[in-house]
Amino acid sequence: MRFVYPLNLYLLSLGALYLSYLAIKRLSQSPLGASFTAIRENPLRASVLGYNVLAHQLAAFFASGFFAGVAGGVYVAAVPTVMTDVFASDKTFIALTGAVIGGLGTLVGPAIGGVAVGLLRDYLSSISPALLRATGLSLQQAQLLPSFILGFIYIAVVLALPYGVWGTWLLRGWKLKRRLEALLGA
Repeated sequence: MRFVYPLNLYLLSLGALYLSYLAIKRLSQSPLGASFTAIRENPLRASVLGYNVLAHQLAAFFASGFFAGVAGGVYVAAVPTVMTDVFASDKTFIALTGAVIGGLGTLVGPAIGGVAVGLLRDYLSSISPALLRATGLSLQQAQLLPSFILGFIYIAVVLALPYGVWGTWLLRGWKLKRRLEALLGA
């Protein structure tokens, strides 16, 4: 199967995302996922309860490495030439920004945040030449402007919505549901 056509790349990415989502959802709802949550919240208490903390941390490390490998495989299929700039700090910043803006601790939040940050980065990069002409910035400064704006958004989201956009929406929705149930006497 050739991955040259954009539709094939899209379908490959969508399939990998869907299968990864299903696997992570299944893992998080399993007893192993519950032990991951217990160890994340309080490793000492988890060890007192009988969990082998080191073994479970190694299992979590293995799972994260596996899904990072899947993402890397899809990236290599999408980008014909992989250079060392893949390991640059701006790529890590974009991934971290997407995860934090979407909401850590949720399954859907980082995907939504990643899409939003990717679209915003592409939009900001497309208007960089106009900003270059309008503001009189140097070329290097205009290229750094999208990262600066994303950094500002990152800080604003962390301060205003500590659970990310999706996590805060879920949390506030849960609180609103409890208030309505208490009001209706249910």
